[in-house]
Amino acid sequence: MLAIAYYEQKDNVNAKKYAQMAIDAAKAAGKQPQENALIIMGNIEGKSDPDAARRAIESLILSNNSPDEWSKIIDDALSHPKTKSIDALFLFRLRNVVGAMKSDDYVVTAGIASQLHYDKEAASVLESGINSGKITSAQATGLAAARRNAAQDAGVLGSVAAAAEKSRNGQAALALAEDYWGYGRYADVEKMAQLAITKGGLKDPGEATMLLGMAQVMNGEEAQAQTTLGGVSGAIARTRAAHLWSLLAQVKAKNTGSAPAPAH
Repeated sequence: MLAIAYYEQKDNVNAKKYAQMAIDAAKAAGKQPQENALIIMGNIEGKSDPDAARRAIESLILSNNSPDEWSKIIDDALSHPKTKSIDALFLFRLRNVVGAMKSDDYVVTAGIASQLHYDKEAASVLESGINSGKITSAQATGLAAARRNAAQDAGVLGSVAAAAEKSRNGQAALALAEDYWGYGRYADVEKMAQLAITKGGLKDPGEATMLLGMAQVMNGEEAQAQTTLGGVSGAIARTRAAHLWSLLAQVKAKNTGSAPAPAH
């Protein structure tokens, strides 16, 4: 590919030109663009056009679903200032799902989950980190407390669910949906997030919409997930998280042959 030769000669103008030609030709033929072309475009445009660099990485993800590329794009989303804890957790959950967790990520994710009182999730993340060999038991300093708190919570999940059904607003249902995530009970996450939205009266309505879309991704409902996540608005970190979860829905739909989301 000519783009590679020009790129190696540091002739970025021609490298970009021929890389773009290769990408356009592949798309016109209904094929995935060559990864080298996408990488060259991302490297060149990333210096002057961050949005173009993000698009290049996203194209690579759609092509190869690489954990390394996921890590780059999630790091970028996490870099926005004033990111709320819940939005950071949405992004770390994505990192976990796509297999892009680094050693520090387990401790950070568990710390955020504990801060938000999602103790089962905190314990599960730390246990996963230990089992993967990426962290040691000594690094998982909050594991004992998380396990203890999670055990107490597990005993009341049924009564909490009953109370959420009877509540006048959706706040209890939303809190329970977040708890269910830590158990991997994604069908229940979806059910409770939808109940929270239906009941209303939420302090952060966008959290419920975001969680609903994430659960739909995990439940194999890619088209619905893309529609749900497309309706998320708010701060940059929240919308970036929604966009990246929607990207995962696209990857899963592509790999399973599911229909794309309807236009809206």
